[in-house]
Formats: sequence, structure tokens, C-alpha cells
Amino acid sequence: MTTPKTEAPKPFNLSSIVAVDVVQLDIKNPATQQPVGWTWEIAGPTHQKTIAQRNQQAREAASESRMQRQQRLNGKTVVLPEDDIEANRIKNANFWMERVLGWSPVSLDGKEDYPYSKENGVKLLLDEKYGWLYLQLLEFLGEDARFLKISAKN
Repeated sequence: MTTPKTEAPKPFNLSSIVAVDVVQLDIKNPATQQPVGWTWEIAGPTHQKTIAQRNQQAREAASESRMQRQQRLNGKTVVLPEDDIEANRIKNANFWMERVLGWSPVSLDGKEDYPYSKENGVKLLLDEKYGWLYLQLLEFLGEDARFLKISAKN
């Protein structure tokens, strides 16, 4: 008696799930969760801006660690600076806006067009009236699956 041969399962095709360079964030009305027609273009994990940002963070962390280690080796007490809340808010808004590559036309305060620029984005993120916008950006950036392209190659 012979046993039927079974085909070995196909190996998982890793290239069927890849990160993308750029994705679109559809801004939503915070009350209804319906898109308002304003879109932001966001740098994904493989985009040069994101890679540069990660590299800069790593350099800053290494520098800080090296400085603290050197102070300890020299017998100095490491004194960390007090946090400046406003400076941190500005730093964080600038950090997140580095991932925003552009946005579709939008009006603000009766002005026909509020053009995209990193500076204009930072102003919006720091304006308490638009805290919901900042939250949408952070939530979007925190959802890794939004930056993946999944193909049926598997």
C-alpha cells in the first residue's frame, strides 16, 4: 500500500507585506468621525525623512548617554535639566511635523488658503483649539498597519 504524497506548504512570501514610503491621512471631524475632505501626506517608515529623523534621535540619545557616562567617570553628579513644558510642546510639534510632507488646500479664519509649511503645521498643532488635529496625527502615526502594503502574493 502506498501513501499519497502531500505537497509541502508554500513558504510565506515575506515581500507580500512591505512598508510604504508615503500614506494619506484623511482628517476627520472629531465629533462625527467623518472625513472633512482635508488630507495630509505622511512619510512612512521607509521614507528618507523618517529614516533621517530616527538617525537624529539615535545620535542625540547616544550623545546624551555619552555625556552622562563621562560626568560619572569624572566623579561628577549627573544633574538633569528641569523639563520646560512649553519647550517640550514646541519640540514635539516640530518632531511630528517632520513626518508631514504636505496637505490639500484648506482655509482658516476666513482666509482662502492656509498653505502647507512645517511652520504652519506646528502652529496648528500647538493651538489648543485644534488639539483634536494633533491627536489624529499621533493616533495615525502610532498605527503601524497604516504604513503597510499587503499584496495577495502569499
